[in-house]
Amino acid sequence: MAKLGKATVEITGNLKPLRNALKSARKSVIRSAKRMGRSGFRAMSNAVKRANSSIKRFVKIVGVVLVAAIGFAITSAAAFEKQLAMVNTMLDDASRASGFLPKFAKELRRMSKEYGESTKTLSKGLFDILSAGIGAGDALQFLATAATAAVAGMTDTATSVDLLTTIMNSYGLEATDVNMISDKLFATVKKGKTTFPELAGSLGRVAATASVAGMSLDELLA
Repeated sequence: MAKLGKATVEITGNLKPLRNALKSARKSVIRSAKRMGRSGFRAMSNAVKRANSSIKRFVKIVGVVLVAAIGFAITSAAAFEKQLAMVNTMLDDASRASGFLPKFAKELRRMSKEYGESTKTLSKGLFDILSAGIGAGDALQFLATAATAAVAGMTDTATSVDLLTTIMNSYGLEATDVNMISDKLFATVKKGKTTFPELAGSLGRVAATASVAGMSLDELLA
Protein backbone atom coordinates (compact mmCIF):
# COMPACT_ATOMS: atom_id res chain seq x y z
CA MET A 1 0.00 0.00 0.00
CA ALA A 2 1.22 3.49 -0.77
CA LYS A 3 2.43 5.63 2.07
CA LEU A 4 -0.66 7.30 3.50
CA GLY A 5 0.76 10.13 5.51
CA LYS A 6 3.70 11.54 7.35
CA ALA A 7 3.77 12.71 10.96
CA THR A 8 6.77 14.66 12.19
CA VAL A 9 7.26 15.49 15.86
CA GLU A 10 10.04 17.89 16.83
CA ILE A 11 10.45 18.94 20.47
CA THR A 12 13.59 20.86 21.41
CA GLY A 13 14.68 21.31 25.00
CA ASN A 14 18.24 22.72 25.10
CA LEU A 15 18.90 23.44 28.76
CA LYS A 16 22.68 23.92 28.42
CA PRO A 17 22.52 27.76 28.28
CA LEU A 18 20.35 27.74 31.41
CA ARG A 19 22.82 25.53 33.29
CA ASN A 20 25.77 27.69 32.23
CA ALA A 21 24.00 30.86 33.34
CA LEU A 22 23.15 29.32 36.72
CA LYS A 23 26.72 28.12 37.17
CA SER A 24 28.07 31.61 36.44
CA ALA A 25 25.53 33.19 38.79
CA ARG A 26 26.46 30.73 41.52
CA LYS A 27 30.14 31.66 41.28
CA SER A 28 29.26 35.35 41.43
CA VAL A 29 27.09 34.86 44.51
CA ILE A 30 29.80 32.83 46.26
CA ARG A 31 32.39 35.57 45.61
CA SER A 32 30.04 38.13 47.09
CA ALA A 33 29.33 35.96 50.09
CA LYS A 34 33.07 35.57 50.81
CA ARG A 35 33.34 39.33 51.12
CA MET A 36 30.55 39.22 53.70
CA GLY A 37 32.41 36.81 55.96
CA ARG A 38 32.15 33.14 56.86
CA SER A 39 28.58 33.23 58.21
CA GLY A 40 27.40 35.12 55.18
CA PHE A 41 29.17 32.66 52.91
CA ARG A 42 27.45 29.68 54.55
CA ALA A 43 24.04 31.34 54.29
CA MET A 44 24.51 32.23 50.65
CA SER A 45 25.99 28.82 49.84
CA ASN A 46 23.02 27.04 51.40
CA ALA A 47 20.63 29.25 49.47
CA VAL A 48 22.40 28.44 46.21
CA LYS A 49 22.30 24.71 46.98
CA ARG A 50 18.56 24.89 47.59
CA ALA A 51 18.12 26.78 44.35
CA ASN A 52 20.17 24.18 42.48
CA SER A 53 18.05 21.42 43.97
CA SER A 54 14.88 23.15 42.81
CA ILE A 55 16.32 23.59 39.32
CA LYS A 56 17.18 19.89 39.13
CA ARG A 57 13.62 18.93 40.12
CA PHE A 58 12.28 21.33 37.51
CA VAL A 59 14.49 19.82 34.81
CA LYS A 60 13.26 16.32 35.72
CA ILE A 61 9.64 17.46 35.50
CA VAL A 62 10.27 19.06 32.11
CA GLY A 63 11.83 15.82 30.92
CA VAL A 64 8.77 13.80 31.98
CA VAL A 65 6.44 16.26 30.23
CA LEU A 66 8.51 16.12 27.03
CA VAL A 67 8.46 12.32 27.02
CA ALA A 68 4.69 12.29 27.58
CA ALA A 69 4.16 14.83 24.79
CA ILE A 70 6.26 12.79 22.36
CA GLY A 71 4.39 9.60 23.27
CA PHE A 72 1.00 11.24 22.80
CA ALA A 73 2.01 12.74 19.45
CA ILE A 74 3.27 9.40 18.16
CA THR A 75 0.12 7.58 19.33
CA SER A 76 -2.15 10.20 17.74
CA ALA A 77 -0.22 10.06 14.48
CA ALA A 78 -0.46 6.27 14.37
CA ALA A 79 -4.21 6.37 15.07
CA PHE A 80 -4.78 8.92 12.30
CA GLU A 81 -2.72 6.78 9.92
CA LYS A 82 -5.09 3.86 10.58
CA GLN A 83 -8.11 6.11 9.99
CA LEU A 84 -6.70 7.19 6.63
CA ALA A 85 -5.99 3.57 5.74
CA MET A 86 -9.66 2.77 6.34
CA VAL A 87 -10.73 5.65 4.06
CA ASN A 88 -8.19 4.59 1.45
CA THR A 89 -9.92 1.24 1.02
CA MET A 90 -12.94 3.11 -0.37
CA LEU A 91 -10.99 4.93 -3.07
CA ASP A 92 -10.52 3.60 -6.57
CA ASP A 93 -7.22 3.79 -8.42
CA ALA A 94 -8.20 6.95 -10.25
CA SER A 95 -9.07 8.76 -7.01
CA ARG A 96 -5.79 7.70 -5.43
CA ALA A 97 -3.87 8.84 -8.49
CA SER A 98 -5.68 12.20 -8.32
CA GLY A 99 -4.32 12.78 -4.82
CA PHE A 100 -7.60 12.66 -2.92
CA LEU A 101 -6.16 10.95 0.16
CA PRO A 102 -3.72 13.75 1.11
CA LYS A 103 -6.55 16.24 0.56
CA PHE A 104 -8.82 14.18 2.81
CA ALA A 105 -6.12 14.07 5.50
CA LYS A 106 -5.73 17.86 5.44
CA GLU A 107 -9.48 18.50 5.55
CA LEU A 108 -10.12 15.97 8.32
CA ARG A 109 -7.62 17.78 10.54
CA ARG A 110 -9.15 21.16 9.70
CA MET A 111 -12.73 19.99 10.25
CA SER A 112 -11.75 18.37 13.54
CA LYS A 113 -10.76 21.81 14.82
CA GLU A 114 -13.70 23.61 13.23
CA TYR A 115 -16.43 21.26 14.47
CA GLY A 116 -14.78 20.06 17.67
CA GLU A 117 -14.97 16.39 16.70
CA SER A 118 -12.26 13.77 16.65
CA THR A 119 -10.64 12.74 13.38
CA LYS A 120 -11.79 9.21 14.25
CA THR A 121 -15.47 10.22 14.12
CA LEU A 122 -15.00 12.32 10.99
CA SER A 123 -13.02 9.56 9.27
CA LYS A 124 -15.81 7.09 10.04
CA GLY A 125 -18.28 9.52 8.50
CA LEU A 126 -16.11 9.94 5.40
CA PHE A 127 -15.76 6.16 5.10
CA ASP A 128 -19.55 5.74 5.22
CA ILE A 129 -20.04 8.52 2.66
CA LEU A 130 -17.69 6.83 0.19
CA SER A 131 -19.16 3.39 0.87
CA ALA A 132 -22.64 4.80 0.14
CA GLY A 133 -21.51 5.37 -3.43
CA ILE A 134 -20.76 9.08 -3.21
CA GLY A 135 -17.80 10.06 -5.34
CA ALA A 136 -14.55 11.30 -3.85
CA GLY A 137 -15.09 14.70 -5.46
CA ASP A 138 -18.37 15.23 -3.55
CA ALA A 139 -17.40 13.48 -0.32
CA LEU A 140 -15.90 16.42 1.58
CA GLN A 141 -18.85 18.73 0.87
CA PHE A 142 -21.21 15.98 1.98
CA LEU A 143 -19.14 15.49 5.14
CA ALA A 144 -19.18 19.23 5.90
CA THR A 145 -22.98 19.32 5.56
CA ALA A 146 -23.28 16.27 7.81
CA ALA A 147 -21.01 17.87 10.43
CA THR A 148 -23.08 21.05 10.40
CA ALA A 149 -26.28 19.01 10.71
CA ALA A 150 -24.74 17.08 13.59
CA VAL A 151 -24.19 20.30 15.54
CA ALA A 152 -27.80 21.38 14.94
CA GLY A 153 -29.15 17.90 15.69
CA MET A 154 -27.05 17.43 18.84
CA THR A 155 -25.28 14.33 17.65
CA ASP A 156 -21.95 13.33 16.08
CA THR A 157 -21.02 13.44 12.43
CA ALA A 158 -20.97 9.66 12.03
CA THR A 159 -24.64 9.45 13.11
CA SER A 160 -25.56 12.38 10.88
CA VAL A 161 -23.84 10.76 7.88
CA ASP A 162 -25.66 7.48 8.54
CA LEU A 163 -29.03 9.23 8.54
CA LEU A 164 -28.33 11.37 5.46
CA THR A 165 -26.98 8.49 3.37
CA THR A 166 -29.90 6.26 4.40
CA ILE A 167 -32.41 8.80 3.12
CA MET A 168 -30.38 9.51 -0.01
CA ASN A 169 -30.06 5.86 -1.01
CA SER A 170 -33.61 4.92 -0.03
CA TYR A 171 -35.11 7.64 -2.23
CA GLY A 172 -32.56 7.48 -5.03
CA LEU A 173 -31.33 11.02 -4.42
CA GLU A 174 -27.96 12.48 -5.35
CA ALA A 175 -25.08 13.79 -3.22
CA THR A 176 -26.04 17.30 -4.38
CA ASP A 177 -29.39 16.85 -2.59
CA VAL A 178 -27.70 16.60 0.81
CA ASN A 179 -28.56 20.16 1.86
CA MET A 180 -32.22 19.63 1.06
CA ILE A 181 -32.27 16.37 3.01
CA SER A 182 -30.49 18.00 5.94
CA ASP A 183 -32.99 20.89 6.03
CA LYS A 184 -35.95 18.51 6.06
CA LEU A 185 -34.43 16.39 8.81
CA PHE A 186 -33.61 19.42 10.93
CA ALA A 187 -37.19 20.70 10.52
CA THR A 188 -38.41 17.27 11.67
CA VAL A 189 -36.16 17.39 14.74
CA LYS A 190 -37.27 20.93 15.55
CA LYS A 191 -41.01 20.33 15.21
CA GLY A 192 -41.22 16.67 16.13
CA LYS A 193 -39.59 16.74 19.58
CA THR A 194 -37.03 14.20 18.51
CA THR A 195 -33.28 14.01 17.86
CA PHE A 196 -31.01 12.94 15.03
CA PRO A 197 -29.98 9.72 16.82
CA GLU A 198 -33.65 8.80 17.33
CA LEU A 199 -34.43 9.53 13.67
CA ALA A 200 -31.41 7.52 12.54
CA GLY A 201 -32.68 4.50 14.48
CA SER A 202 -36.28 4.69 13.25
CA LEU A 203 -35.80 5.87 9.66
CA GLY A 204 -33.07 3.34 9.08
CA ARG A 205 -35.68 0.60 9.53
CA VAL A 206 -38.49 2.05 7.42
CA ALA A 207 -37.06 4.49 4.82
CA ALA A 208 -36.42 1.91 2.09
CA THR A 209 -39.83 0.27 2.60
CA ALA A 210 -41.60 3.63 2.61
CA SER A 211 -39.92 4.62 -0.64
CA VAL A 212 -40.89 1.34 -2.35
CA ALA A 213 -44.47 1.80 -1.09
CA GLY A 214 -44.61 5.17 -2.81
CA MET A 215 -44.52 7.33 0.32
CA SER A 216 -42.71 10.62 -0.24
CA LEU A 217 -39.93 11.81 2.03
CA ASP A 218 -42.12 14.62 3.35
CA GLU A 219 -44.89 12.16 4.19
CA LEU A 220 -42.43 9.84 5.89
CA LEU A 221 -40.95 12.60 8.02
CA ALA A 222 -44.42 13.90 8.86
